[in-house]
Amino acid sequence: MILQGEIAAALLLGELTHACIDRRHGLDHGAWSVLVHLFPKHDVPVFQLSIDMSKPALEHYDLGKTLSTLRDQGIMIIGSGNVTHNLGDTKSDRDAPGVKWAQEFDNAFSDALIHDHKKLIDFDLPHFAHAHPSLEHYLPILPILGSQREGETIRTVYEGFQHGTLSMRCFKVG
Repeated sequence: MILQGEIAAALLLGELTHACIDRRHGLDHGAWSVLVHLFPKHDVPVFQLSIDMSKPALEHYDLGKTLSTLRDQGIMIIGSGNVTHNLGDTKSDRDAPGVKWAQEFDNAFSDALIHDHKKLIDFDLPHFAHAHPSLEHYLPILPILGSQREGETIRTVYEGFQHGTLSMRCFKVG
């Protein structure tokens, strides 16, 4: 179910004046592949906000500050992607342990998640270009980080690797 009423209007009339509704498309793979597991009965309204690849990382982070007000209305904000996402370097074995460069990136990401968001915004992590040859699986992380409010914690709720190079780390803000 696509929620287009009050939330869309709030986004359009609020600080996201450049946003628009596009009813031609349903949920993309990044949203559907997560939501189908979280809500298998498809019984929650969904409003998908696309990432603008032409915008700098800091703008994606700042978007989270704007979106954080939706949490006051009981709205969950989910960003889907991968902490590491280099499909050209995956192992055929789904259960292969994390390779060295991916573990180093994931560990640095985990530390910056708690202590230094600037490193995440500036892509200042070891092996960043190898971990993310393109940014479509990384940028969705930034609005989620930006939604963190003063005094809120971020905690990892799942960590692990698939195919040796895909960090499946999941974290929760607040």
